[in-house]
Amino acid sequence: MIVHGIIGCGRVAPNHADAFRRRVDCQLKWACDLDGDLARTFAAEHGIGAVATDYRELLADPDLVSVSVAVGHAAHASIVEDALHAGKHVLVEKPVALSLATARRLRDCALERGVRLEVVAQHRFDPLVMRVKQWVDGGLLGRLVMLNATLQCARPADYYRDTWRGRWSSEGGSALINQGYHYIDLLSHLGGGIREARACMDTIVLGDAIETEDTLCAAVRYGCGALGTLSVTVGASVAWRSRVDVVGSEGSLSFDLDHPDTLHFAHGSQALLDAVAAFQREPRAEEPPAGLDYYGISHRHQVARFCDAIVLDRATSDPATGVETLEAIALLYDAAAQAMPRRPAEEWWRC
Repeated sequence: MIVHGIIGCGRVAPNHADAFRRRVDCQLKWACDLDGDLARTFAAEHGIGAVATDYRELLADPDLVSVSVAVGHAAHASIVEDALHAGKHVLVEKPVALSLATARRLRDCALERGVRLEVVAQHRFDPLVMRVKQWVDGGLLGRLVMLNATLQCARPADYYRDTWRGRWSSEGGSALINQGYHYIDLLSHLGGGIREARACMDTIVLGDAIETEDTLCAAVRYGCGALGTLSVTVGASVAWRSRVDVVGSEGSLSFDLDHPDTLHFAHGSQALLDAVAAFQREPRAEEPPAGLDYYGISHRHQVARFCDAIVLDRATSDPATGVETLEAIALLYDAAAQAMPRRPAEEWWRC
């Protein structure tokens, strides 16, 4: 039995509760938040028996096997490190840390202690994304030529006011590292990492609310040799809208992460079109969990892999710890900082 606790009972915590409660070999025992009322309400809603306001109380529980970390960015690394030293397996919301050096140290700590450290990248487990990855790896698109992603979303000033968001010291950036993270992770996943970047960023509409960027655009080169673009803004009027284009020498696909099973465009060989048609005939029966719909359903699929890895005593790996994605983020922030007339207040990613 995997006895699990959730540290942080805010926006994304319901997705963790939903995913772990679906496992017959998992007991969701603890809910923890600095706001005790929030923790108690969350525990009551999800059938969790124990409540704490200090995560160290969870780590002291000898029955506890694993934890979810779903708090503000700046607190991730310290909680993860304490949990690893306590011998607990950790599933942490992105990013694992606010510097590459810290992320690498946490990865090494998990390996040394034989516990699993995994960063949430749930969209890698979207049914369509997993299938696109198979088609790319199987050569159905030929050689990758171009990988593009764009995200526009609205984040009003109130979203940043009196929180950890919108500051270099506590969020580590904004549009790129927070909302854009999953698109960087996806492009890196498909393209073999991001190896070169030219970028610009600015604070165009939220300058009175944040010290970080609200918009960033980049041109990149991937490890596979393909080129591409990434554009992300939190200064739009639409709540959330994205687009991903995967262009190969023998096929082309367009989809988004807002509708995890929807392919908007497919062109290429008969083998690719047959694979697309087979995917589209597959049943889609899963109801989404309660909470924000753009988180999708795939926390369930990543949690299933996380739990399976614990049961089978599998060691963690670089993609699971999110280090490669942070390397791409560091590259993009550094490129954008060099292009700006003023540099970011805190140069976290040079570390």
